[in-house]
This record gives sequence, C-alpha cells and structure tokens, in this order.
Amino acid sequence: MDRLPPLLQQEHAEWVTASAATPSVEDRRTRARRLALSLLELGEPADAVELQLHRWKIHPGMAHEALRWAEARRQGSDPAPTAATAAAAPIPPPRRPRPVFDPAGDAA
Repeated sequence: MDRLPPLLQQEHAEWVTASAATPSVEDRRTRARRLALSLLELGEPADAVELQLHRWKIHPGMAHEALRWAEARRQGSDPAPTAATAAAAPIPPPRRPRPVFDPAGDAA
C-alpha cells in the first residue's frame, strides 16, 4: 500500500474502515428502498423487483417492505409511516464520483 499515491492510500483506508463496519438496520432499509425504487423506475414489474432484492441477499420481509414503500413513493403518495419507518432518516443524496487515478493520463 505504500506504493500507492497519497489520495489512493486515503481512499483505501476509508474503504477498509467502511467495509469492516456492519451497516445498521436503517442503512440496510435505505439501501433496499433505493434499489426497489430504481428497479421500478427502470420498468421492472413488482414481483421481479422483490425477487431481485432476494437475490441480492436482502431479507424477504425487508424486501417486501421496500417494494411497498417504493410503489407508494412512485405513485406520489407518502408511504404510511410505521413504527420502524417513522424514525428512519430520509434517503441521503447519492455519493459524488471519486476522481480516477490514471497515471498514464489515457482514461476516458
């Protein structure tokens, strides 16, 4: 790792720290909801969305809840808050793209 440029050393250290941490239930719920909403936006049918969430190792109960939330969100209605979702944080904005390390300078 010492041969990496300082920026990549820092990013690697952040990645190692983040990958060692287990995501919270709320983080997993937010991720499941984002994925479900994205799949619906791409035109996937609801049953295929839930099945894909299962394939991505999202718990069946959480996958079902995420799909229902995404369907309600897509229809423009505010999903009814439950005890678990009432305290949930709003979905954060997507991460900004990181610079590409390209020592040759030929990246697109």
